Amino acid sequence: MINFNYSKVAFFIVGLLVSYVTKADVHNINAGNYYYSPSTLTIILGDTVNWYNDGGFHDVNGEINSISGESFYNPESFASEEPTGTIGALIHSHVFNVPGVYNYDCSVGNHAQNGMVGSITVQMTNEIQTPQNPVNITFRVNMQNEDVNQSGVFMAGGPWQVSGNSTLGYTAAGISGGTPPGIAMNDDNSDGIWEVTIPLEENSFFYWKFRNGYFENWGAVEGAWEPNFTGLGCGYWDNGDRRILVSTDTTTYDFCFASCDEICPDPPVNVTLSLNTNEYVAPIQTVEVQGSFVGWGPGETLSLSDDDNDGIWTTTILLPANASHNFYYLINGEIESLSSVGSCLSVDPSGEFSTTRILQTSANDTILAVVCFESCLDCGDGIEGCMDSNATNFDENATVDLGGCLYDVTFSVDMTGINPNSFQTVNVNGTFNGWCGACNELYDEDGDNIYTTTIPLQTGVIEYLYTLDGWNDQEIFDSTSTCVLGTASADDSTLIYYNRIDSIQAIQSNDLGVNCYSSCDPCANGSVFVTFKVDMSNEVVSDGGVFIMGNFNSYNFTQTPMTDVGNNIYLATVTLTSNVDYIYKFVNGGFNNLESVSGLDCEFVNGFRGLNVNNDTELAPTCFNSCDLCPNSDFYGCTDPNALNYDEFALVDDGNCIIPGCTNPAADNYNANATEDDGSCTYCNSFEVFLVGIQNDMEANCSGYVLANGQGGSGNYDYNIVNENGVPQNPFGLCAGDYVLTFIDLTTNCQEQININIDGPSTIINGCTDQLACNFNETATNEDGSCTYANNNADCNGNCLTGFTSVNGSCVAIVNGCTDATACNHNSSA
Repeated sequence: MINFNYSKVAFFIVGLLVSYVTKADVHNINAGNYYYSPSTLTIILGDTVNWYNDGGFHDVNGEINSISGESFYNPESFASEEPTGTIGALIHSHVFNVPGVYNYDCSVGNHAQNGMVGSITVQMTNEIQTPQNPVNITFRVNMQNEDVNQSGVFMAGGPWQVSGNSTLGYTAAGISGGTPPGIAMNDDNSDGIWEVTIPLEENSFFYWKFRNGYFENWGAVEGAWEPNFTGLGCGYWDNGDRRILVSTDTTTYDFCFASCDEICPDPPVNVTLSLNTNEYVAPIQTVEVQGSFVGWGPGETLSLSDDDNDGIWTTTILLPANASHNFYYLINGEIESLSSVGSCLSVDPSGEFSTTRILQTSANDTILAVVCFESCLDCGDGIEGCMDSNATNFDENATVDLGGCLYDVTFSVDMTGINPNSFQTVNVNGTFNGWCGACNELYDEDGDNIYTTTIPLQTGVIEYLYTLDGWNDQEIFDSTSTCVLGTASADDSTLIYYNRIDSIQAIQSNDLGVNCYSSCDPCANGSVFVTFKVDMSNEVVSDGGVFIMGNFNSYNFTQTPMTDVGNNIYLATVTLTSNVDYIYKFVNGGFNNLESVSGLDCEFVNGFRGLNVNNDTELAPTCFNSCDLCPNSDFYGCTDPNALNYDEFALVDDGNCIIPGCTNPAADNYNANATEDDGSCTYCNSFEVFLVGIQNDMEANCSGYVLANGQGGSGNYDYNIVNENGVPQNPFGLCAGDYVLTFIDLTTNCQEQININIDGPSTIINGCTDQLACNFNETATNEDGSCTYANNNADCNGNCLTGFTSVNGSCVAIVNGCTDATACNHNSSA
């Protein structure tokens, strides 16, 4: 093992906390009589150094030390092609693209022995943008177990999922431009502990790994990157990156390279891997292994060999002691397809990542058992798998049942009452996924506000919670909740965590039911969107902003900011529960300027406004500290849709509507609501038309005519006649038929119409037209005076009507009584 002098690789970080594009410079070194001038030089990564000859015969040698005969071990080699003796000539030029300390000498004769040596320190600029809420965090890493690369130590990498989504946190790659080199560290006192201080966003997650050496691609060399920390308990996401939550409580973090904490681990151990390929049908060209110890990218593999041609391929690799590692085998570049059940497997319960093999190292060298491709057993030893047909991972070909069967579990949560603008994703976190944060997302595909997902899990008791945006927010329970289990914190036994608890059964589908977020019960009411508005025209708006507080946000006067939408109107939309009483106030800046509507009509209680709605509602922009609109509010206006100046945005009528119409009370069409006369008044109610005469067309030669006149008008009249087809006719030459006469007052344009019928000869029938006559002819059209009538109290046949009798030729009323003149009760009228 080569141990470098730390003083040779220590260098400072330039430009930390400042984001800018570094401009490359050119530096000149003169070479003369046993000297380089300057003999020491500090430059920036990407700078160029030119060596010029002042006199004599010299070269530039940055490869093999001319004095010791050993390598300079520079971060990258450089040397001139041949010595030159020309005064003023360029001996060599080199662009330094790797940071670190470079030593060189003149290899001509004994020039180096006589002191013609030089040193160049290449510094890397950390171009990091200062975040909005910065906390300066110092990272320190102990490199005592490592051969430190001449280019130094770096913080780099981070999960790609986080780099593109700041809501999940930040990564070393992300804040350093998204490139592999990362953030340079320094060891100024050469004690083997490298450190750097960088500004990070408060209350955010930060992900990284330490890397030994400067590299411009993600691959680097074996051992340069720290391992996948997932198996060590401090790794996150697919590559097992480090993570901290940025806080002012802790501003310095100490680690050992390749360790979860500051304690440097035991030395690495040898692990021998063996793969039996004798059941692989196709010819075998290559057998490789890929895993957390080498990387998961294309080409990031280690080769196995079969030196004795027995079909068993092996390799021995150096891995950290007492650590877990994920891996799989490849034959001819084909990755093995592993099931979800096996004694050697690591299965991601969320299904986000593929199944891999897993190995656990100890403090001693380990030889793993020989296994068959795509199996945890040796070839011929059977097939491991789940043998329960109810399981989602049932394998009908399995011959060895190891348990590990997975059963569908459906999680559902009702987000009624939670503002949808306050979160982007709903997640479930629990003992089954390591409380991983954002790895299991629920979805509301039908818009009913119920978010669901189905995850295959093993049987047994699980604890879980629904969370928002990973761990940005979470459900809160207490000891009164009936669906939770209380667990004391390992750090503070007085702190109790309350998690939901359920039991997974060996059945095809486990449905955990639908509960309200942060509740053990279904939601009582539905969610509604309420848009609050306040007019700040009469106020000096605080630089802190305008807010709304109420019992829907625990009276937190800064939790719900309102947005300035123009014209001094501020707006905020909040998700509330229908048919529930809410109280609220508007806030100008902070607690010292809460509005009060005490004593006003809109007061609900204690100076608070009140609200209870059963559907989505948009409230009027009332004035701050008032129940009404502000005096000069843009929401005063004409609210009558029939008005010329109707304002669709007006909420309160200002009495200035302009309504056109007839304003003369004497007119027929007088409009009491009209504010502006439009000249439409008419005066036709007293106008009448009457027929002066009418002549039928008795000769069938269109000799019929109509005479008409009017009264109650101007006296300036005219009339016209049209037939039933609307064709104009001569009023004095009408044929038999039906007509419409229109009588017009030419001065006022008042009109009246009369329907006219002109009879012809074929339609005249003489006869009695009186329906009371005995000889009434219902078909007669012309009365000819022939009507005859019945006598009094008799019908047309001369018979007395009922109740009458004939006396002396006349019908008289019957009077009942005694008609015997000798009788005492004789009635002379009977």
